[in-house]
Amino acid sequence: MSNVIEAISPATFESLGTFPIDDEVRVNELLDCAWAAFESWKNVSLEQRGQHLLKVRELVFDQKSAMMDEISEVISKTTGKPQFEALTAEIIPLLDFIPTFVKRAPKVLKDKPLPLHLLMNKKSFLTYEPYGVVAILSPWNYPFSIPMGEIVLALLAGNTVVVKTSEAALPVAAIIKDIFELSNLPKGVVNILFGDGKTGAALVSSPKVRKISFTGSTHVGQKILEQAAPNITPCLLELGGKDASIVCHDADLKKAARGIVWGAFSNAGQVCASVQRVYVVRSVAQEFIERVIQETEKLKMKSDIGAITLPQQIAHYEKQLEEAVRRGAKILVGGTKVSLNEGPTRGRYFLPTVLIHVTQEMAVMKEETFGPLLPIMMVESEEEALRLANDSSFGLCASIWTKDVRRGISLARKIQAGVQPKHINYDRIALKPFWWFPYTPKSYQAALAFAEFIGNSNSLKKLKALVQFLKNYLF
Repeated sequence: MSNVIEAISPATFESLGTFPIDDEVRVNELLDCAWAAFESWKNVSLEQRGQHLLKVRELVFDQKSAMMDEISEVISKTTGKPQFEALTAEIIPLLDFIPTFVKRAPKVLKDKPLPLHLLMNKKSFLTYEPYGVVAILSPWNYPFSIPMGEIVLALLAGNTVVVKTSEAALPVAAIIKDIFELSNLPKGVVNILFGDGKTGAALVSSPKVRKISFTGSTHVGQKILEQAAPNITPCLLELGGKDASIVCHDADLKKAARGIVWGAFSNAGQVCASVQRVYVVRSVAQEFIERVIQETEKLKMKSDIGAITLPQQIAHYEKQLEEAVRRGAKILVGGTKVSLNEGPTRGRYFLPTVLIHVTQEMAVMKEETFGPLLPIMMVESEEEALRLANDSSFGLCASIWTKDVRRGISLARKIQAGVQPKHINYDRIALKPFWWFPYTPKSYQAALAFAEFIGNSNSLKKLKALVQFLKNYLF
C-alpha cells in the first residue's frame, strides 16, 4: 500500500506532487510538539500573539514576493476553481479578518463581571482560558480561508493547533505550512498534518486533543463525534447545507437572478452555503426563471465555472438529476458533465444546471448536492415558500429577496436557518458585489485593487488602490 498521496489538478489533470500519509506515530509527535509549545504560548500576551498573526498577514500580502499570486494559483490548481475566486473568496477574507480579530480579541477575551444575587458580599467574574491543543480539520472546497480563519482564532485565544486538511487539498496545506514557518512563530504552535481519513481519525480520537473544529460533510461529522466521544472531546462542527432562497412578489428580479445564479454556481456549487433550492412566488416566476436562464447561459466554463474537485461528485449530480427528471422535473439549462482530454475545457467539469417542475420530495430538493444544480419551485405565496424552506433537516443559511426590508426581516426571523443565535443581515445600499459573475479581466483587476486597499497600511497606497478599484468596478 502506498504511503504517499499524489495530488492531481481537477482542472488540468496535471500532477501537483506527492505528499506523505502521516501515521499515528506522526500524529502523536505533532500533538506532543503542540503541547510543549502550549506551555509557553499560553503565557504570551494577547498583544504579542496578535503581532505574530499580523506578521502572517504581511507574508501573504508581500508584494515583493508575489505571495498572493502564488497562493491563488496553488488554490486554483488544487481545487479547480477560477483564480478570481481563489483571490476573492480565500485571500481577501484573510487580509481582512486577521486585523479585525486582532483588534477585537482584547474586548472579546477580557474578564467579564458576573453579578451574584444573594451573596452580595462577594464578587465574581468570567475569565476565558485556552483549551490547550486544538485539532482543526478543514475541507477541500475552501482549503485556505477556512483553516486559516480557525488557526487565527485558536492562536489568539492562547491555544496551539494541529491542522489536518482534506487529502484533496494537500498542495494548499503545504502553502499554509510554509507561511507559518516563514512567520517565525515559536516551534510547535502551528503543526500541519498530511494524510487521509485514517490520519484524521488518529487525530480526533486522541486524548491529547482538547477541542475539535471540523468543517465538512454531515456524514464525516457524525464519525468525528463518535471518535471524539470516548474522550468527551468538545466538537465545533460546520456541516452540510441545503440552503433555500425565497423570491418574493416584490423582488428586484434582475438582482435576484444575478445573485442566486452566483450563489448557486460560484465554486461550481461546491459550497455548503450555496443556493441549492429556490422558491419563487408564481406571479413573478416566469420573468425570474427567464432571467436565471439568461444569466446562466452567459457563464463560461473555466473562467466562470470551475472544475469539480472530486470525481465521485459527478455521479452524485447525475443520480439526483436522473431521479428528478424521472419524476417530472425539466432541465432548462445544462445537465451534463464536460470532461474532455484536450482543448480549453481539459479537466473535470459539470455544466451549470437549472431545473423546474421539481417537487419537495425529490432528492435534488431534500439532499445536499454540493454542485452546480439549481432547482426552482413555484409557490403561491411567501408563506408557502417559508413552510417549504423550513421543511428540511438542514438549516445552515438562507436568503430572502424582497424590496421591503421589514418583510424580509420578518421572514428571516421565521426561517429555520442561520443557526442559534441567528445571524440576519441585509443590504443598506443596493450595490452589485464585485465578486459576482461574470469574471472578467476588469473584475480581476478590481479584486486585486481591493486586496491592495485592504492589505496596505500606507495611506497614500490605500487611496491609490481605492481609486483603481472604483475605476475598474464602476467603469
